[in-house]
Amino acid sequence: MFKTPVTGERISKKKVEVKFKVCESDVSGESGRCPKTGNSGEGTDAEPGRVLIGFRVPKGTGAPPQIRSSDGFPIVLKKVISYKRQLNAKAPKHNNEKWYGYRSDVQMGSGDTGGGEATFRVKFKIPKGYGKRNFKVRPVLGVQAQALESPVACGPDVFDGDMTGANSQCIDSPAPSDMKNARIPLKKKG
Repeated sequence: MFKTPVTGERISKKKVEVKFKVCESDVSGESGRCPKTGNSGEGTDAEPGRVLIGFRVPKGTGAPPQIRSSDGFPIVLKKVISYKRQLNAKAPKHNNEKWYGYRSDVQMGSGDTGGGEATFRVKFKIPKGYGKRNFKVRPVLGVQAQALESPVACGPDVFDGDMTGANSQCIDSPAPSDMKNARIPLKKKG
């Protein structure tokens, strides 16, 4: 779940930094640091899985090969083509946008304790000739819960917790109604 709104700033002539904090969904009825569940309606269990983070960005954006948490639960996610392809094929986007997808190594869920947190600060290269006042970005969170060594496979509805024929809950957060892009101001740096 997203614990904070997505924010960011221009950090150089060619780069923006996008910031957000996430937390592990608590098991229903528990009271940890992350009291909500995602689109699946389920909390974290004590089973192995892979964390998925996707980013919807303007076409031409340069994305890093990996991202890592800057504080909280230490986690590294690497760019993975299978998640990128699934999001670009099934997740909402405009013609001038594309998705990048990242996947962690296998992690153990915290189960009943729930609520592990991590903050991310992800740097993107602004597309060449991008003449907009704001850099638009929408991060999403998901989980690969089955067939952990296989490519990411989303169900027909990327938001649906029913993973029939799939191995991943591709967008567990945010909800479909909250898929609006964050706008990072591109004011010139001093």
